[in-house]
Amino acid sequence: MAGSEKEGYGGADRGIFNDKNYILVPTGTHTEAGMERMRALIEAIGFTNIVVTSAKAHDEKIAYTSQLCHVIASALVYGENDLEITDFEGGSFGDLTRIAMINAPMWTELFIENKEALVSKIDSFMDSMEMFREQIKNAENEELEESLGEVRQKRVKMEIDRINKHRKGKAC
Repeated sequence: MAGSEKEGYGGADRGIFNDKNYILVPTGTHTEAGMERMRALIEAIGFTNIVVTSAKAHDEKIAYTSQLCHVIASALVYGENDLEITDFEGGSFGDLTRIAMINAPMWTELFIENKEALVSKIDSFMDSMEMFREQIKNAENEELEESLGEVRQKRVKMEIDRINKHRKGKAC
């Protein structure tokens, strides 16, 4: 899983796959030797974390980690008409919206092909947004601080688990 908002030859990056995830979805007609050749090719390109999963699990997780992120970035840009808003950002807006420089035909197809999983993830995200909205609107300081603390702990755990998995994979 790797990409860039840049297009064409000028946007090429020889290291784009370095240390990235590769999701391998066997079709059921594969052989063990074929899988090993595929793994060798994937590693040679630069991917370091190879995940073998089902098509259903792939679609559900990609709906969250990729497609929802593109929808959020697009909605964030779409919702603001002040084109000079970037004069007031310190990096967060750019980090969140870089992927909104989207290949519209390709992402339209990806969103529609995975619409059930993606709509479910959008619904869950909207529930989270509503919770934060209400905590902020009602000045629920303690609840908001608790929610943000939980978010931080969860994200730190995700990062630690990712790093540990990556280290373990390199040792194998």
